[in-house]
Amino acid sequence: MSLNDKLKIARKRAGFTQEEVEKRTNINKKTISNWENGVSRPDVDSITVLCKLYDVNPNEIFEWETNNDNNSYYINSDAAELAQEMFDRPEMRVLFDASRKATKEDIEQVAEILKKLSGK
Repeated sequence: MSLNDKLKIARKRAGFTQEEVEKRTNINKKTISNWENGVSRPDVDSITVLCKLYDVNPNEIFEWETNNDNNSYYINSDAAELAQEMFDRPEMRVLFDASRKATKEDIEQVAEILKKLSGK
């Protein structure tokens, strides 16, 4: 995934419009649009400002390797990519919202249902 796509996804995930980012950072909306459309690239200082605003680790934006495996929620990249696709679809986002409030027992019940559905 390209830098411009990651910036756009991070902004949307944080719940901001380009106009809101402009108001909070004093970065021109046209500049933000150019970054998100791959017309130009932000400098390091701008990336730092955006990462703080979006509450995202720069390692995620640049896909830098880290030595700490605990930074990744998903075991493999395919699962992470599928989860991102689901997160980006409003009709599927309810799964993420519901999972934030799930108890251990809730998750165990869902696991049992999935086992039954798959015939295991």
